[in-house]
Amino acid sequence: MQARIVECVHRLGENSRHPSLQTHPVQGHKGVFEAYVDKKNRVTFEYARKDGARRIVLRRHCNHAMLGSP
Repeated sequence: MQARIVECVHRLGENSRHPSLQTHPVQGHKGVFEAYVDKKNRVTFEYARKDGARRIVLRRHCNHAMLGSP
């Protein structure tokens, strides 16, 4: 799993709209996005600005079912 997450993060850095990531906003969490690691696992992140550059801030990686849990 670790290698898949690293690959996903690498793709996010190169192109956060890469088709394999299926990046989209997390419903009910303004400014938070998720990207697919694989069919069952996701990485959540948000965009931030630092020194005028847009950055990707990773929040967590988890099973898709956990994203809807309180």
